[in-house]
Amino acid sequence: MEKNIITLFKNAGMWRARFSGPHEEKVRFLFGANVLPTAFTDATAPEFVLAQLRELNPGVTVQLAV
Repeated sequence: MEKNIITLFKNAGMWRARFSGPHEEKVRFLFGANVLPTAFTDATAPEFVLAQLRELNPGVTVQLAV
């Protein structure tokens, strides 16, 4: 079974979330893209962003881009 994954990365002053896995199709349908801005500026600590997105997305792997 393929996992839903949210990969976080910084771009243009914001933390952005890239959706992959089975939920990607639904995200693209709803928002027209699989990359969405988060509510966090790039000054926000990565650990905080990870914790918040993990809490809001139980059952989804949330990770930082390498």
